[in-house]
Amino acid sequence: MSGSTLKNLRMLEKLTGSEFKKVILTTTMWDEVDEETGERREAELKSVYWKSMIRRGSSTRRFTLTRNSALEIIAPLIEGNGERFALLLQKEVLDMGRKLPQTTAAAGLELEYVALAKQHQMHLANIQAALKQPISNEELQRRIEEYYNISKLLNLVQEKGTIKTPPTSPTSWKTRFQWPWRFA
Repeated sequence: MSGSTLKNLRMLEKLTGSEFKKVILTTTMWDEVDEETGERREAELKSVYWKSMIRRGSSTRRFTLTRNSALEIIAPLIEGNGERFALLLQKEVLDMGRKLPQTTAAAGLELEYVALAKQHQMHLANIQAALKQPISNEELQRRIEEYYNISKLLNLVQEKGTIKTPPTSPTSWKTRFQWPWRFA
């Protein structure tokens, strides 16, 4: 399981709190692997990555690209006897009166941002050292873009401990930096 997928699962846990009864963990791609391999991977998901969620009430299903398997997945949600519950995020914001940056989910994001900032600081130092070496104009332009994106992310993380969404597009830097070294 990739790092980003694992992070998403952890974030799901922070959003839902202990209410996992309505979370249906679904495996896919059964048409791309043999049954034995699929079952081995599914067992690993259940025993390692999904273990804590299953323990708290999540169920698991297989999606096999058929209408019936899709209906089996959503049936428990539809037939839930009208049972409703609030997610942890909803409880924190609505019942406890917390602002979004004060929630468990935001705290989890902030920890990830801090770890990411440390990782990027090391990467930034490597880029700075590499920029001192003779390189082509194209490589220099690529490194400037990379340096700018990492710097921007670090600035977001360091701003008074508040969480902000990182930039989604690296294109805005082009309006400020142009080769050869014209700064707007």
